[in-house]
Amino acid sequence: MSNLKLSLSIGELSLQLEGDGELVQTMLNELRENGLGELSKIPKAHFPASSYQSNLITQNNKELCNNTVDNNYPSLKEVALKCLPKSESEWILLYAFYASDFGTRSVSRTEIKEMYNVTNRMTTSRSNNFFNSLTSVVSNNYLSALNDDEYAVRSEGQIKINEILSRENSSENKAKTKKVSKGKQFQLIKDLDLSTTTSRKGLKDFVNEVKPTSNINTTATIIYYLQQIYEYTGDINGDIIFTCWRELGTKIPNDLAGNLRDVCSSRYGYANVENGNYSITIRGINLIEHTISEGQNK
Repeated sequence: MSNLKLSLSIGELSLQLEGDGELVQTMLNELRENGLGELSKIPKAHFPASSYQSNLITQNNKELCNNTVDNNYPSLKEVALKCLPKSESEWILLYAFYASDFGTRSVSRTEIKEMYNVTNRMTTSRSNNFFNSLTSVVSNNYLSALNDDEYAVRSEGQIKINEILSRENSSENKAKTKKVSKGKQFQLIKDLDLSTTTSRKGLKDFVNEVKPTSNINTTATIIYYLQQIYEYTGDINGDIIFTCWRELGTKIPNDLAGNLRDVCSSRYGYANVENGNYSITIRGINLIEHTISEGQNK
């Protein structure tokens, strides 16, 4: 009898029978009568947990980074190119969302942190501040902490994610913020946690300790705090500084944009600004650490 080749599908299992026609017929009859029999007892392949899980996470997350997904969410690569998140907390929220298959399952801390490598954003500072930023996302009710390692996206987090992904791209944002205008309207960054934690002093406590006596010096103190104490890893822009002023609960300068220009002017020189990103200068460091603290700021 001639050879016979037969393909079968049982659920998710595919079988292929090939050989002498009479033998194939006999095997088919046995499958009909006895099912898979001993086939179900075949042991599953075993992989070392650490290397297999790490490789699987990286592979899956790279697919999320590079591909446009079927549910109309942009790829992480597109999100990164447009720089849509405004703070590190927003980045972590998006990482958790994408790593959890768009909020359909819980996600581990390791999976969230791995997304930094996928988007090429990992730095020593971000790694060191990862837990604080993650805690900030949880405290803002965007993520639920299911246990010490597992997290899930909350409905509030989904709303925030939709808002982030609907923003204009980075080139348009930079064009609007490159030059600070007198009539600029600043936005409050709600998920910026400026309170005192076990690892750092809060903004209010730090400003009360420094005791700046003018709006210029207060703004310089804020920039110093964000860079030297908080170790903020994103752009220290006008919105961030405005949020800090709101946190202090004191009267905000009527012309905050002008105040920022003065802080960076040759007259004061306490900060530098480049593309809307402020940084403290050596003169500003000396102001905070020596001039004000020694009572010379009259």
